[in-house]
Amino acid sequence: MAQSIFMGHVQLHERAWGLDKYPDRPTLDDILKARIVAFWRAKTSDAGYRITLHESGDAIVDYINTLLFKTPVHPPDRRLVKLFVEKEEVRIKGVKLILERAEAK
Repeated sequence: MAQSIFMGHVQLHERAWGLDKYPDRPTLDDILKARIVAFWRAKTSDAGYRITLHESGDAIVDYINTLLFKTPVHPPDRRLVKLFVEKEEVRIKGVKLILERAEAK
């Protein structure tokens, strides 16, 4: 079932973009082989989701950090819509914020 949900989103992506390109658009083969597949909705795009591929979650963590700490200064140009790890949909369940005492200067 999990793979059919993943494949449904991949098929929608491929239909929406057809032969059109966007920067760093992965090939279908690369999408199917990727460990982590993130689906994004760009603010300026109405053509469909854009996909990025990742070996680790570092880029996703960086995106979340940007949302938490930099949005007023640098609003993101895209929104994370779906996230799949090993073709299984995952959700961000929570974010742990760790505070520490500021050093006196």
